Amino acid sequence: MTNDSDAPVRDVEVRFGTAYTAAEAQTWDRAGGGPQEPGERLTLPVDLLGAGRTVRFLSQRYSAPTVHNNRPTLYFSDDSGVRWSLDSYGDLKETDQQPGA
Repeated sequence: MTNDSDAPVRDVEVRFGTAYTAAEAQTWDRAGGGPQEPGERLTLPVDLLGAGRTVRFLSQRYSAPTVHNNRPTLYFSDDSGVRWSLDSYGDLKETDQQPGA
């Protein structure tokens, strides 16, 4: 996930369906053009992701049917404290899903 906005986002997390959360998150440097290497391991949910910064979320290993039936959704809070969800189809909407819930 890259924060393409001009403001930081907070409490960033990924859920797979309703039962699974990301197993790990790492900083991710997209610059340089060479092979990308994982960066610093982050605590979940990611407390703060600055403008232009990228984080990579990793899941546990799931079977193909489990992955298909539990598509990822990204949750975050904007600079005004509004909570948002962004699903794998690009549908962005306000949500009442709280971090870690």
